[in-house]
Amino acid sequence: MHAKQTQSELQTLSTEQLPESERIEAWRENYARATLKLELEPDRHTSFRATLALRALPRLGVVKGFNTPATYRRTSALTDNDDCLLVISKTGASVARLGSRSAQIADGDVILLGAGETGDLVANSDVHYLSLGMPFRALAPMIGDVGRVLARTVSSKSDGVRLLTNYVDYIQRADVSMSAELAQTVSDQVYDLTALVLGANRDFEPFARNRGLRAARLRAIKDDIEANLTNRSISVDLLSKRHGVSPRHIRSLFEQEETEP
Repeated sequence: MHAKQTQSELQTLSTEQLPESERIEAWRENYARATLKLELEPDRHTSFRATLALRALPRLGVVKGFNTPATYRRTSALTDNDDCLLVISKTGASVARLGSRSAQIADGDVILLGAGETGDLVANSDVHYLSLGMPFRALAPMIGDVGRVLARTVSSKSDGVRLLTNYVDYIQRADVSMSAELAQTVSDQVYDLTALVLGANRDFEPFARNRGLRAARLRAIKDDIEANLTNRSISVDLLSKRHGVSPRHIRSLFEQEETEP
């Protein structure tokens, strides 16, 4: 434990805080270019609106956002690093283009972009999304050939995608504050889940399952319990059916949490 603990505070931004005449240019300059290293081109037929909740963790930037139809483009002029951007599309249709590759992104899908390549992400409708920004050099050793997964969607039907989405949603809740120690732990667990979703290499996969996957599954079960506190039929057996794990595994998750320092 550190004697002094700091928090990775959640920051929120909205175009509603800006004068309409300055909205697009301010968002383009202060967020798209400065933070994401992307150019922004809103749809000309729609009044541009966007909201963001940002949290900076060790080696990880987490965003929960919404925007009206727009194109976010990574140009060579803004490509000054090899960071990756993992995008989780919660609702809304988008198209991602990276080099010669392109992919359709539907509700709940996950896609990895960046890694020093130019390209664009086109939102054809209002979109709610989560994104994870992380250095290529930190992610690559966990999954091996990053080129294999760039600009390729992972379906929302994947159990790993569901757990990652739920866990990142939890991180972005306004009432979740973090010490420096907890922020590091959460960041490590998100890397584990990201690697598993994209395809962790054989050496890293068992470690990621034991650390990040367990934490995310426990979080999902806790959220389920909290959402059904007044439901008298809630039980370990019912939870095991909902989450696709055995009652014994659920008990093990809670027992391990109680014994951890």
